Amino acid sequence: MFPHLTKEDSSYSIWVKHFKLKFPVYITGFLAVIITNLTQVLTPKFIQWELDLLKEGTHSTQLIFFLVLTYVVQALFRALWRLCLGQQSHIVCAALKNHIWEKSKFFSFFKLNSELNVGTLMNIATSDNNKAKFLFGFTLVGTIDFIFLFLFSIIAMFMIHWKITLYSLILVPLLPVIIFYICKKESEEHEAAQKELSTLSDQVSQAIHNVRLQKLSGDSKFWHKNMIKSALSYKKKKWKLTKTMLAFIPGTGLVPIAAFFMMILFSIPQLKNGSLSLGEFIALSSYLFLIAGPLIELGWIASEWQVSLTSLKRVLKIATNEERIHQNESGISPGKIKHIEFRNFSHTFEDAETPLIQKLNVQFKAPQKIGIRGKIGSGKTTFLQCLAGLRPVQKGTLYINNHDILDINSVELRKEIAFVSQETFLFSETIFANMVLDQNYSEEKVWQYLRMLQLEEDIQKFPNQLQTSLGEDGVNLSGGQKQRLCLARALMRQPSLLIIDDALNAVDTITEDKILNAIEKELKDSLVIWSAHRVSTLKKCSQIFSFDQDGALT
Repeated sequence: MFPHLTKEDSSYSIWVKHFKLKFPVYITGFLAVIITNLTQVLTPKFIQWELDLLKEGTHSTQLIFFLVLTYVVQALFRALWRLCLGQQSHIVCAALKNHIWEKSKFFSFFKLNSELNVGTLMNIATSDNNKAKFLFGFTLVGTIDFIFLFLFSIIAMFMIHWKITLYSLILVPLLPVIIFYICKKESEEHEAAQKELSTLSDQVSQAIHNVRLQKLSGDSKFWHKNMIKSALSYKKKKWKLTKTMLAFIPGTGLVPIAAFFMMILFSIPQLKNGSLSLGEFIALSSYLFLIAGPLIELGWIASEWQVSLTSLKRVLKIATNEERIHQNESGISPGKIKHIEFRNFSHTFEDAETPLIQKLNVQFKAPQKIGIRGKIGSGKTTFLQCLAGLRPVQKGTLYINNHDILDINSVELRKEIAFVSQETFLFSETIFANMVLDQNYSEEKVWQYLRMLQLEEDIQKFPNQLQTSLGEDGVNLSGGQKQRLCLARALMRQPSLLIIDDALNAVDTITEDKILNAIEKELKDSLVIWSAHRVSTLKKCSQIFSFDQDGALT
């Protein structure tokens, strides 16, 4: 489980919430890391004692036994913290991706086409999410490992020779200053690089989506030029970030080297006068090697905290975003849609001064076939998108089965609605996969609806028939075939409300007539609302409404 996210949550508060939720797991993991550190610190002491005994001409079997036992315990507890803390990174990664999906599927068209476009969503769901997850697992391990391994090693060194220890670590206080400076710079550069990557991802997505149009219009050079420009910009920012990250190596690595040099320098006189034994010298050297790792890792740890917090902030921008269409997962179940009513409905585009639709009052009842007409820009598509839940109802109220849409379970409601838009959407998958999506339909049923939409013969011409891969956005189908495939997919789900937004404009009139007859027969008890420019498309409608230029429906 992962804590519920709200718009008040910050990167830090989410981390605290998850820690409290998984408190027993984290405590077990912390203890496992600490015990692992303790066994690492005990190892040089056993070696010191054994060397001192050998110098005196004897040895201890018990010391060798405890040394082996220490390695066994270390291996067991290392495995335990990986199971407890390492696993949390993967759990949180999956949970955050789920939050992103649950939120983004309720964003409006405007939101998805501007601030949170495809490139931004892809980048946040993958790159940022994969960075943020380490805050909840491996970054914590590194932090605890540094604190306790460093602390235990320093204590052990002081117990051997406190003066040599002080001389050895005299430069260590410089590390936080160096790390703070590099981390601040790295955080800013990471955010800039991620934004540029989002832009590049979106441009690549658009270029692939429009590949067919580019071939027809011959403007592929324009798209190529823009992508190269964006790629070079991202490369420049990423390289700048990489150089800053690489600065941690000399910035933090020189201090352990200096510490080791100081330890040797001040140990030689002590070895000569006998106040420091060979075993103690080896133990001090071993401890310096032990703390060298944490000291060098300190830069990496600080870097991970900065980068991961920045990435988590970007993930939360989506996961806690409240600017979305109605989302109510605990509301009333609507059942089959029998009645729809708009009361005083008005809609204004984000950048417009005057409303596109003004104080509209209209109602539809099943079973009806409703036609919507109007000139381009009169509000037909906007009206249908609001009805389908793809745009928010800005002003006024939408009632479904006499319930305010805000009181209805949004997930259940969407199961009752099928929307076929002017622009078809097909995955780069097989025809069968594009038809069934998340449902468990048989091939026989798929063929039934393809036949209904006059597509059976077209699909049978492909060598692999239903298993034919469509390519990006159905690139190997014609415009009319794509429209019919999307309509067949919608009909197969047997919706109680079918909305068609001029989705037969690429189909010839003879085929269109057969399709209209099939829709009338297949959805005889459902409410069907469609818009069209051709009068023939609406001939089966029992009622036709027309949008005028003032946004009124007559």
